[in-house]
Amino acid sequence: MDSPTVSFTLSLVAAYIFGVSEDDIVCLEDLTVIDEFEETIMESSQSGNVLENLLDGEIPATEDSLSKGTIQSYRKVSRYWETLQASPKSSLEKQSEIRVCSYNVLCQQTTTKTMYLYGHLKWIRCLLQETYWGCKGWLCSFYQKTKFEVVSYRIVEYFVAPNTSMDRDQIGQIIRVRCKTTRQELIIANTHLIFNTGRGDIKIGQLAILLANIYEVMMSSSSCPLIMTGDFNMEPLSYVYTYLSESRYLVPYLHFILTIERIVLVFIVPRPSVPSDYFTHPLILTSVYHHKNSKGKIEISTYHKDAANPDFIFYSIQQKSRNDQDTKVYELPNLQLLRRMSLPDLDILQSTLGPWPNKLVPSDHIPLVADFLITGGKNNSTMR
Repeated sequence: MDSPTVSFTLSLVAAYIFGVSEDDIVCLEDLTVIDEFEETIMESSQSGNVLENLLDGEIPATEDSLSKGTIQSYRKVSRYWETLQASPKSSLEKQSEIRVCSYNVLCQQTTTKTMYLYGHLKWIRCLLQETYWGCKGWLCSFYQKTKFEVVSYRIVEYFVAPNTSMDRDQIGQIIRVRCKTTRQELIIANTHLIFNTGRGDIKIGQLAILLANIYEVMMSSSSCPLIMTGDFNMEPLSYVYTYLSESRYLVPYLHFILTIERIVLVFIVPRPSVPSDYFTHPLILTSVYHHKNSKGKIEISTYHKDAANPDFIFYSIQQKSRNDQDTKVYELPNLQLLRRMSLPDLDILQSTLGPWPNKLVPSDHIPLVADFLITGGKNNSTMR
């Protein structure tokens, strides 16, 4: 049978992730608009009585296949919805709930190199083919056209010059959209950073380029919140993570060997001066996930030979405050995190379905999913 067109395949992938029709999605990929789909907001469950709700069929069938497999075969809950705050029942301001999903899908080159992982399949059809697209850092972003309109769209290339540290092919995407209900604008950034575990310097360089472009798009008109997603190929609390989440990183002497003189980065923003050995950016971000579950076990988003957590969703906040016990996040009035699909820990994965991909998990990563509330017109912040 002939392979489906790329647009049709993309629509099927999007429809699978959200459990809806593929008739109304817009796909942005290297300035190419492809077929379109409409997402529906799925009601989320409380974390309490999760197993009972799932076994009783009270949670919709669009829950991910990992959750279904561990519940049906092992009666263990691997993922569930965590509610951070309830959706407001009434408000004087216009509001809209949105769902953000970040998913690292295996590319053709990776699949053909690891065919032993696909013994349960009689066929392999992969969406991403480097030989066709000619780009190692291929990305794809979808948005719901009935809910958003695109204000601007930008591809960010991390390649600076040949034969330098910044000669890699990874890219980023920046989409500025406007919510049709609230008229609030929002920036969505998507990226996949270099994999090399020994080149955190390059990852910081790639992030610096992306953040500089995000800030330029943000300041092109009125300032607006940011949601940034992707596979950052970093671990929580690493120095690359610290740079992103804390807005600065202390560069060790002779450690940061990136040829930064080849990169022109200008942040025109009034802020206190910092020591010259700090690498900084002007955005205030926090992670949707806390990286450890309620039992204190490390969350996992990729699991093959090793287990790790390189996938993230960050979003703009107003400020953070810390004490010895915890960190308080003060959210922006126009962007608030409502709920997130939890991530599993290694113990439950080892005791159930094992490494990915397998017969129920099609990639070596699982999707990150979070629901936000967009509001227009409020001036007070929300603490959580």
